[in-house]
Amino acid sequence: MKKYFKYILGFIGITTLILTLSLLLNAFLIRTYAGNYVLPVVWGNFMSSLIYLYTTYKVSHKHHRTGLLLVFASIILIMAYIGLQIHISEGKPFEPRIFRILFFRIYLTLFLAALAYKYYGNQAKDILC
Repeated sequence: MKKYFKYILGFIGITTLILTLSLLLNAFLIRTYAGNYVLPVVWGNFMSSLIYLYTTYKVSHKHHRTGLLLVFASIILIMAYIGLQIHISEGKPFEPRIFRILFFRIYLTLFLAALAYKYYGNQAKDILC
């Protein structure tokens, strides 16, 4: 699993980035399929995809401080969930499937963070070096 970790992380990052940018830029008419999207969730996914790709770069270049980056991505997704709750409390429309998708993304990111800690360790200092 360790040798495939960077490929799995890169695939998730690229897929999320393409879908998020397609939604933000209305490429491929993805907005018609998405229905009532919630902007804080879209931006949270966008930022998380960039962190996934940066973590993939760090892992592929044998850097051993990647776990905190994925924890940070999960914190961003939790903040997107809070933005979703605010969006709902204001009475704005949303798709009910956003809950499942967002919870899956949060748990997947935490799982990947646990794998990164297990496989690559983590040193809190010099996280961005």
